[in-house]
Amino acid sequence: MNQVGQWYRVKLSLKQVAAGEHMRLCYAFLDLNIKAGMPGESALFTELTGGGYHAYFSPSAGAIATELIERYGGQPCERPRRSGPLGLGLATGYPEAWQLLD
Repeated sequence: MNQVGQWYRVKLSLKQVAAGEHMRLCYAFLDLNIKAGMPGESALFTELTGGGYHAYFSPSAGAIATELIERYGGQPCERPRRSGPLGLGLATGYPEAWQLLD
């Protein structure tokens, strides 16, 4: 896994969201990110879609959270767009992480 410069996406169903799995994913990544010293380019962006929840790990976040991404069945993806169907949010990371999407 973990190719240099690669973004990763984890998809969760609405049923998983209702069970709080999205929060467990975010808190697990926050813990890993803190243990790694909160690198400036490490960010987790999230998006609620009509069919579920998407979590996007920046390339730096992917390097920190390889096992977590694999556990949730994450896949390589394109860099997310700021304007998804219901909007993209920064779940974990510094505000400057938004620049990763430009």
